[in-house]
Amino acid sequence: MKKLFSILVLALSCSALFAQQTAVALLNHEGTISTFYGADALVQAHKAAVHGDIITLSGGAFTAPSSWIKAVTLRGAGCYAGSDNSREVTSIGNTFNLAIPVEIETTMTIEGINFKSKFNFSTRVRNTTFLKCYIYQMASVCRNTNFYNCVISEDMEISASANDLANINLINCYV
Repeated sequence: MKKLFSILVLALSCSALFAQQTAVALLNHEGTISTFYGADALVQAHKAAVHGDIITLSGGAFTAPSSWIKAVTLRGAGCYAGSDNSREVTSIGNTFNLAIPVEIETTMTIEGINFKSKFNFSTRVRNTTFLKCYIYQMASVCRNTNFYNCVISEDMEISASANDLANINLINCYV
């Protein structure tokens, strides 16, 4: 009986470890939740989303679409594992190209993501907020962009007119 119990505990422990390694994206559209799995789960969720939806990502490595065109709330599990590696990081490994059309007034909010590659803004994007993100390199920050508790580790290029620069805020950030 002890052997059977020990084998059962071992099997459950192993299955829990493997379950944590699967990247998951949850899309909330008007209260309906859709689930996508794997490294391309974010691409699938973006394709199914509409402006104003919420995409929540588990910890793990994700691939972003070649061009992000929908103003949604994008939430990750966090951008740092902590000194004791106690939590899994949500990371996006390829270049993230934010290209929401200028006529879209919906705010894009990005929270708890580690962008391991370049983050590009289309020069027409506006109304974007970053919360607790790590951004390896950022190009072409545009109007009405807010950064709260973020780290930008490499170059940060600001390409905006003098009027637009007044609307770029970095609050409690490290650049």
